[in-house]
Amino acid sequence: MGWGQFFAGMAWDLTKTSVKTSVEAGRHAKMKYQMRRDLLNKQEENRRNRMLMVEESLLRSSNLPQIGSEKRMLLEGESTPIQMQLALHGGIQRNYYNTIISGGSADIRALALLKTCEDAYDSGLPTIIIHCGNRSIENYIIGSSTIHNRVIINSTNGLYDPFLGLSNTDITNLFIQAAPDYVRQNWNFSALIGLIVELYEIRQKKNINLKTLLKTKVMDLPKKIQNSRNTGLINDTKMLELNQRYQFAQSDANGLQQYLYQLQSKFQQFYANNNGTYRGLGKALNGNNIVTVDITDASNEEFVRLIVNNLLLLRRRGLDFIACFADLNLNGYNGVVMDYAVNGSNKFSVCSADIVSSAGGNDKLNTLLGYVKSCVFFNHSNGNHCNVLSDSLGTYRRWNIAYTHGATNRGIIPDMSAGSNISENPAAKRVPPEILLSLSGNQMVYKDGESNEIFMMCLN
Repeated sequence: MGWGQFFAGMAWDLTKTSVKTSVEAGRHAKMKYQMRRDLLNKQEENRRNRMLMVEESLLRSSNLPQIGSEKRMLLEGESTPIQMQLALHGGIQRNYYNTIISGGSADIRALALLKTCEDAYDSGLPTIIIHCGNRSIENYIIGSSTIHNRVIINSTNGLYDPFLGLSNTDITNLFIQAAPDYVRQNWNFSALIGLIVELYEIRQKKNINLKTLLKTKVMDLPKKIQNSRNTGLINDTKMLELNQRYQFAQSDANGLQQYLYQLQSKFQQFYANNNGTYRGLGKALNGNNIVTVDITDASNEEFVRLIVNNLLLLRRRGLDFIACFADLNLNGYNGVVMDYAVNGSNKFSVCSADIVSSAGGNDKLNTLLGYVKSCVFFNHSNGNHCNVLSDSLGTYRRWNIAYTHGATNRGIIPDMSAGSNISENPAAKRVPPEILLSLSGNQMVYKDGESNEIFMMCLN
């Protein structure tokens, strides 16, 4: 073979190799394009299924520093970016949904509660907030430019009287329902309270208030009965009836007196200001009002039970309102707060530093969540509790996609290979617990009861 033929043959071989390499490169490029299209399609499907709306500012790594790179990629790739929201999305104006506000500071929870109260106020739905010394709540309600009808009840600015506007029978039942078991189960205690209430109305021409009832001297009832007869307030028949009622129950008169003494010390702080105006919840809630009641002592079980049973009585009378329990132990107070929330027909909201702890366990929390649709979660530091809250926000069907590709050389000819592994996770968490752990300040996760959409946003 001559040199001409040799170089001609080499050129032909190089041409064939170049063509084959170009074909392989084109095939590989097409493969990468197909994989990318599949990835985008699956991500879009994951995004639609997840329904997670995230403020664009929160997707910057500096704003959620505790989220690892893998979780951040999922957050960015399977969320819908939104612009900054001005406040919580209104759900009350369409339909009111029971709400939980949990985590963060007391002040930030109070601000979130204000937003729901303003929403309720705009729709004409009155709200009562029961709290213990949270001045942030009172100040936010007072300073709101939206809320014009407000009633602030505390130890210095109007005193709560649960008996105002009630009948003697309702007063007696309300007082006994708030008492410990040994009082509720003793018929004599109920009979003596009924006698005190009725005799006061006879003598004063008005219903007794709680502060006066607590100061009653039970042993003086016979003397007051006789005095009422001497002044012509009752006749002989009524005097005989009242005396017989006392005599039937007098064996427990001393026991009731000791209980009233105990209550005086428990209510002393609340009723310390003698100049306060007495207010009843029925009148306060009658109309488009926002009412706050400071119980002053979170351990005062009788006070909380009085208020809750008062609310139940108003509900039975047909008054429609929202009851909010702010930073109270839902599992305490002999269960009355939790019972109110899981009644099924009562509108309520709950503020808590950690709703998992406050509810008293996962079983009770799950029961509570069964009556809740709207949730506002700020930062929670307990990882186990974040897992529980993450579960409560629901799951979505998620595609997991894994791609493989490589290249091996056979001489100077590359051999391209690629593959994919697609699996489905039917219970991927819409908000992983790491996100709840990473929130800070006014950053929150909000589940809208109306749309079932979840928002990661900043409360403003």
